[in-house]
Amino acid sequence: MKKIIYISICFTLLSINFMYAQSVASIEVKCPPCRPVMGCDQCFENQTAANEACNSSSARFIDLENEIKDLNLNIYPNPSANGVFTITSDQKLIGQIKVFNPLGSLISQFDIQEVNKLQYGKEMNLPTGIYILVFTNANGKSISKRMVVDY
Repeated sequence: MKKIIYISICFTLLSINFMYAQSVASIEVKCPPCRPVMGCDQCFENQTAANEACNSSSARFIDLENEIKDLNLNIYPNPSANGVFTITSDQKLIGQIKVFNPLGSLISQFDIQEVNKLQYGKEMNLPTGIYILVFTNANGKSISKRMVVDY
């Protein structure tokens, strides 16, 4: 008799659970009106504006693809045996280059104007390590590249 009562209670609880369960297909994910990340350019006036921005993922994908093409940057030789790197691009580079050491400290910063190719590190005597080069174009878009010095 106890088994029958126990089984009937289990079935009752299961049926209640299924009544209130929500289908995964009916869950709607919403973009937040504001993401408090500094410099993310993702803050919206209201929920409607956030939803419109989130629903246009294909347009954002195309824009991102174009941005990556615009910020195409090649660094060679990488790793470098002498600490000198050649930085090239298919397009004229206009903007600023910053180089950070392995601890994240800024070790070099300079502006470049309409060049396709430049050399970096001749007079720096960079010690062995991994460095991060960040190029920011005139529109404020950035790309980072890793540079390895291995004597």
